[in-house]
Amino acid sequence: MTVLIKYPRANKEIEKDFFNRKDKELTNLDWAKWGGWFDTDGSFFSKGRYNIISLRLNDKEPVELFCKTFETSLRYHEHNTVTPNGKSYVAKEYIGEIRGQKAIWFTKNISKYIINKITAVKNLLDRHKISYEPHLHTFTKDELMNYIVSALQGDGTFFNRDINKHYISFYSANINYLKFIQNELSKHDVIFGGPYAGLVYKTKAGIKTQFQLALGTKQRQKAIDFYEAIIPKIEMTRKRENAIISLGYLKK
Repeated sequence: MTVLIKYPRANKEIEKDFFNRKDKELTNLDWAKWGGWFDTDGSFFSKGRYNIISLRLNDKEPVELFCKTFETSLRYHEHNTVTPNGKSYVAKEYIGEIRGQKAIWFTKNISKYIINKITAVKNLLDRHKISYEPHLHTFTKDELMNYIVSALQGDGTFFNRDINKHYISFYSANINYLKFIQNELSKHDVIFGGPYAGLVYKTKAGIKTQFQLALGTKQRQKAIDFYEAIIPKIEMTRKRENAIISLGYLKK
């Protein structure tokens, strides 16, 4: 594992200064954005004295932003793994982790913007006697846009209309999660069709089905408005470029 950006080991004084600054700096829109990332590609772990939250992606930009925002080291790692359909490959990951009291603080702040990974969040917060009731928060439109643009980068595809007929798809094995997202977006005239059943794959927990939502474009102007709202927020260069190409097709 290679350390690309290194921050000093935290102590009580460093953490106190960090919490004071970040509590003033970070807004609900920031936490909604990181909620989208952690509901898809983030993880929460708490066991014994260990509290760890992490973001792992093969795209550097979001993880680097996470590490700089939360002042933690950026690492790069390669390892052998297998896709759900059985194909072996070398995974290349950029990794950002927060541990200890910072992990508890992060999880508490992000918790109301978590829709999918509520069990992991609840387990961590319960261990530290922090009250948590999921799904009580009503997203504002701006919070929802920040959330969904991150979630789509994590578990979605922005198709390149030069080579594909589709626009945007969002995937999850949790069909109720997809239905919740679909309903919330429809309140703001963003229509995703589905959920449609897709890939069936094996996990340690058993057989699972991947479901997906697909952006509808019959209401062309609504789809254009959605693209224009989220494109400036897309951190991944390759996905932002695909979104710009597809927006161009909608505007023809």
